Amino acid sequence: MRVLMLALALFALSQAAEAQGGPTEIVLSPQNFSGQVSGTTLPDKPVMFFVRSPSRGDMTIKVAADNGPCGFEMQRSSGSGFQSDMGRFPATRTFVAQEGETFTFSFFQTRSAFMERKGCSFTLSVN
Repeated sequence: MRVLMLALALFALSQAAEAQGGPTEIVLSPQNFSGQVSGTTLPDKPVMFFVRSPSRGDMTIKVAADNGPCGFEMQRSSGSGFQSDMGRFPATRTFVAQEGETFTFSFFQTRSAFMERKGCSFTLSVN
C-alpha cells in the first residue's frame, strides 16, 4: 500500500512540474554578458528564469516591478534556499559569480494580488 501511495505521489509531482514548464533560461556568453526580459505573471502562476554565469566576475541584476502585486526571490547554486533581499522595486544587486554558477529568479504575486486576481508586471536585467 505504501509503495502504491508513493508511486501516485511521485506521478502527481511529475505532472505538476510538467504543467508548470520550468524556468526559462536567459543565455549569457562571455562576449555578451547581459540579458533582459520583461513580462507579467498570470494569476497564481509564478514566472521563473534561470541564468548560468559563463565566467567568473561581477553579475549585476536589476529588477523593476510593481511594488503592490509583485514578489521576487532569487536562488544561487552556491547557497541554499531562496534569498529575498530585494525589498522595494526598482532594486539593483551586484554579486561575484563563479564560472558555471546558476541563478534562479522567480516573480510571483503577493497575497493581496492573488486575492484580487491581479498579475505582476516586471523587468529583469542581468549584466
